[in-house]
Amino acid sequence: MQELKRLIEAQNGVFSEFKKAQEARYQALEGKLFDLEKESGRPAGPGASMSQEASDHYEKFLRRGDTASLAAAREIKASATVGNDPSGGFFVPEQVDSQIGSIREKNSPMRQICRVLKPKTAEYKKITTTGRPTSGWVGEIDPRPETDGPTLAVLTPAWGGLYAMPAATQDLIEDSAFDVGEWFRSEVAKEFSDQEGEAFITGSGVTRPKGLLTYTMVTTGDATRAFGEIQYVASGAAGGLGSPDKLIDLVQILKPKYRQNGSWIMNSLTLGAIRKLKDGDGNYMWRPGLEAGGPSLLLGYPVYESDFMPDIAADVYPVAFGDFMQAYWIFDRPTTVIRDMYTKKPFTLFYTATRVGSMLQNSEAVKTLKLSLA
Repeated sequence: MQELKRLIEAQNGVFSEFKKAQEARYQALEGKLFDLEKESGRPAGPGASMSQEASDHYEKFLRRGDTASLAAAREIKASATVGNDPSGGFFVPEQVDSQIGSIREKNSPMRQICRVLKPKTAEYKKITTTGRPTSGWVGEIDPRPETDGPTLAVLTPAWGGLYAMPAATQDLIEDSAFDVGEWFRSEVAKEFSDQEGEAFITGSGVTRPKGLLTYTMVTTGDATRAFGEIQYVASGAAGGLGSPDKLIDLVQILKPKYRQNGSWIMNSLTLGAIRKLKDGDGNYMWRPGLEAGGPSLLLGYPVYESDFMPDIAADVYPVAFGDFMQAYWIFDRPTTVIRDMYTKKPFTLFYTATRVGSMLQNSEAVKTLKLSLA
């Protein structure tokens, strides 16, 4: 027994030394990486905070229009975020752009549940399969006739230019107690969130993204439905939610591979009506979120609220369910800003513009509920 105890103690000692050596090695590598990033002027990561130097330079630009200071900021230049022509505006530094994006995501349910891409060019194209190859059974020496191959399609996002132009007096901007950087980020993000939130649901696709509910809705199943059309389930009641069973149908017609990552989206009024629905045993189908900030559950799947989903009415689609990460993609381009202190004196305008796109990437991954008899 003593021998076994000594052996365990010896092994623990060896492991402890090994752990210390690995921690030291990790810290050394981390230090080297930090030094390399510092020398190259690159941020530590896409969501990293700006260095104090870069933050000061950008603050000078927002407060006094100091473009020379901004262009000289090594960290900002290294991440290719400064335009060459000041008259055409300056790109927002990557870290500031990320902070604006984080606020937009927080305020936009669609950004929370959909995939968001940042392509290097607006000329983004994706080749996808719209049909499956056919096949058949044959005997050992039977002839093998040619079968149909898959059908391919090229998907491109519907892009739109989005801008905001917050204004503040020059006296307020020059007040050292006024956090002009935080004000700029919050104002821009708020305006962008309101505009794009509506476009992601009902946008026409002309000068703006194409909204989820503007695609063709049909009752045809996945096997025979045309590519780019979305399947719906009728509620069975004209202008009403109908039987709670229809929500179960909506879940079950979604393929299991999408259902496992499924979520709901609807507006607060529709959610209020659904909260009152009960199953056959008298139990509410809706369950409130148990964790702070966590989504509530409907039939075991999280519920997200968007003010831009339609209210309950005849022949509308107030509820959507699916794996939105697979179904609907959102695209972002870099943000630019022009500081204008002449057009509207004594206000300084910050004309901020970006391009936002979207596309239905997989119509099998989402279903909708139509408030109709059929």
